[in-house]
Amino acid sequence: MDNEEHLAIKKAMALSLPYASIQDKVLRMESGQGLHRLVPRSFAEENAVLPLFRDGGKLLVATPHCDDAGLLAELARRTGLVLVPFVAARTQVLKAIAEAYGAGS
Repeated sequence: MDNEEHLAIKKAMALSLPYASIQDKVLRMESGQGLHRLVPRSFAEENAVLPLFRDGGKLLVATPHCDDAGLLAELARRTGLVLVPFVAARTQVLKAIAEAYGAGS
């Protein structure tokens, strides 16, 4: 585990939020839910936020910016869903975004 992951875990504990990582297989976008359209790649990359899955009127997202109320409010406004944030290391979020959205999408 690198320092960035360690800090993300500490942040998750401090904020009483769940932690997501590639290793625990939580940091991945659920297929078949139209999440690519709901959160465009440009927004995901620019803000380091990965939609994980949709559960009714909730959207679970992973980001290192779980304490950024403005970002979360903007994403909630754009999607029309209640956000449930997971803390994740930025490097891992960006890697998961690249994998989820694929090359050139």
